[in-house]
Amino acid sequence: MDHIINNAVEHLNHAIALDPAFWPALVQKSMILGLTSEWEGALESADRVLAIEGQGENCQALELKALHSYLWYGDAPESVNPLHRLITSLQVAMTVSPLSTPVLPLCGYYLDNSTFLSYQKWEPHSAALHSKIAMVFARICGKSVATLNITTGCITQ
Repeated sequence: MDHIINNAVEHLNHAIALDPAFWPALVQKSMILGLTSEWEGALESADRVLAIEGQGENCQALELKALHSYLWYGDAPESVNPLHRLITSLQVAMTVSPLSTPVLPLCGYYLDNSTFLSYQKWEPHSAALHSKIAMVFARICGKSVATLNITTGCITQ
């Protein structure tokens, strides 16, 4: 089993070496390293994903950082901030801004040249995703009132 994991990390390292901005490989590498309890490398990869332009709110990287903070610090106040950042990144924020180009196709919808919808955050407003994340953190938080408030707020949305 270790041979398979090492081989997977090697392939991901090769993909990252070819294109350092290829964030899916960095996310997978951080998840694999997190599963093998190599938290230093996992957090480094997650930080690299968040540093890439346009990926500052990557939910998978934020989830790994929040999970690490709860596993490392327990229900200390330092653990609540990464979870709060993860939950707020799950929200879809749309802004309407003028655009001077002609009609653009976006996700199968054609927008006229006066408006263009740009998603600032990339995760969909999915009830299954919200409940999955809320259940994980509600189970590992102990009896932390702040964490339980955040997770119940996540589920009610």
